[in-house]
Amino acid sequence: MEKVYENGSEQRVLSKLSHHENNDKILDKILWSLGWSAASIRNSFELNALGLQQLLEKIKKT
Repeated sequence: MEKVYENGSEQRVLSKLSHHENNDKILDKILWSLGWSAASIRNSFELNALGLQQLLEKIKKT
């Protein structure tokens, strides 16, 4: 373990030189979750933009 933060979360580092059968699985899941997060953030911005656009169109009509 590299570091423990005030909120109780931990930072852990996998060395590129370490060889263990589960390292590939762990790294694969980390990369997959980062990709999922990036897509989710993009989608939330698009949903917010569409919602705001609809709201502004309603305001213009009144």
